Amino acid sequence: MFKDKLQQFGDKTVNDLIANYIKLGLKAFGSFEAGTNAVASEKSMEITAPFHARMMEQGRKPGKFPPPDEILRWVRLGKIQKRSNISDESLAYLIGRKISREGIKVPTKYNIGRVITSVLTDGRIDDLEDEIFEELRANIQREIIRAYDVF
Repeated sequence: MFKDKLQQFGDKTVNDLIANYIKLGLKAFGSFEAGTNAVASEKSMEITAPFHARMMEQGRKPGKFPPPDEILRWVRLGKIQKRSNISDESLAYLIGRKISREGIKVPTKYNIGRVITSVLTDGRIDDLEDEIFEELRANIQREIIRAYDVF
């Protein structure tokens, strides 16, 4: 009964998340767009996103060394300006070491954060609830009228 409405809400929310991510200048490889999806059933809807979405939103605590291949990919994409004749591999290692020691702080001048929470607001969810309750109320009214029409 509500699957279509939930899927429409999910699809619109995913589109808005992707648009916000691009607007904030966070696009790198396109894995956020490719990996962010909404799947609805009759009773629920789930939006999934790649693991790094959490880092874009909240940053990262110090700890384990991040995946070196991903950092190297990012360096080769040219999102960082080199200041000397350092190899891409060395720069990726230094960035990974810094991340493992200090974490990733958000917000910064490069990432203001809120890529997700500025889209998934209470108002958006309240609007969905209102639509569902209105449709549910209308369905109940139709069922009551149908039941009385039998007599």
